[in-house]
Amino acid sequence: MGLGLTTPSRKKITVTETDVRETSIGGDGDDTSQGTEQITAVNQTLQGVDTLTVDSLKLKEKTKIACWNVRTLYQTGKFAQVVREFQNYGLDILGVCEACWTGSGQRASRHTILYSGRLDGHHTEGVALIMSRKMERTLIEWKPSGSRLLKARFNSKYTTLTAIVCYAPTEDAEEADEDAFYDQLQAVTDKVSTHDFRMVLEDLNARPRNNNVGRDRVMGKHGIGTINDKGERLCHFCDEDNMVIGGTLFQHRDNHKTT
Repeated sequence: MGLGLTTPSRKKITVTETDVRETSIGGDGDDTSQGTEQITAVNQTLQGVDTLTVDSLKLKEKTKIACWNVRTLYQTGKFAQVVREFQNYGLDILGVCEACWTGSGQRASRHTILYSGRLDGHHTEGVALIMSRKMERTLIEWKPSGSRLLKARFNSKYTTLTAIVCYAPTEDAEEADEDAFYDQLQAVTDKVSTHDFRMVLEDLNARPRNNNVGRDRVMGKHGIGTINDKGERLCHFCDEDNMVIGGTLFQHRDNHKTT
């Protein structure tokens, strides 16, 4: 469902984490889907739940992670439609771009969704993360960072998974807006523990090429089309942060390589 950035494989390291997670609530997060309950607690702890015994990345089990630009969740029935696709693909984590919900918070129905959006009431931009019950049990903490970034951390036996959902400015945006976005993304990435397995679920409006000559450290041979300016910036970001454009590592249909 789109490109994703991941940390290259390396030796697994056992880490320990706190069992506290914080939920920031604001705005409406409008959706008319039935059976959805909004969590309103400002601070939520996992007391009584032994999170560290739950493993999100078991070696002998597949963990399915994807990213999707849904255009909007601020529409009757749209959230229910996205959840159905989430179930049809058997996903564990889905990064959602252009959620268009305002404020930030957490909603729980059949699956839990974390979201972060604008604070001025405008239903544009916005990111979210939908997770399965299995992944919800491993959630350590999450942090909204405006309408374009959201970070969540999940416990595992050998390492901690940090998932960052981000939505970059479009092609017609001012260069200053794009610079501000990448500065914010870099600031969030810099705060991730070096022991964590990092995964960026993104719609960066970037087009990496299908030729990785000179860039084999940051991408595979299965990009799409001719690289654009945003693609160049994406490759530079990956090179600086020791990450790989995961969507270019394996062969897919072209319509499966973009959001």
